[in-house]
Amino acid sequence: MAEISSITSKSVFNQVYPVQKADWSRDVTEASQKAFVFVLLTSSHGTNVESRIMTEMWRELAAKFGDVKFCQIRGDLCIEGYPDKNTPTILVYKDGDIRKQIVTLSEFRGVQTKLPGEFNFRSFFET
Repeated sequence: MAEISSITSKSVFNQVYPVQKADWSRDVTEASQKAFVFVLLTSSHGTNVESRIMTEMWRELAAKFGDVKFCQIRGDLCIEGYPDKNTPTILVYKDGDIRKQIVTLSEFRGVQTKLPGEFNFRSFFET
């Protein structure tokens, strides 16, 4: 029972939060003072296969790791002119700073990326 209680108390997020540029400071930077915040920048047109794959995996990861706040925003809405070829981009925030940045899924086997296998989620916590 104690283990279940501990897991439940840590699982406060368990979903993907859409974030808007206007709310970035509050939803990402400030929130990272209390927990890791992972932000997924996706393609603007929905034609980027890696972005579609990562969007699905993002939901699975958010459900599994409730102690991490998972956010998502279109890359071009976050950074003006951000190219679709750089999506998906993963930004890892902690204590108000970017701790890690991953551009595309090339280091995880690209469109062949699967959970959990090649996608070593916990490596994101290493700085």
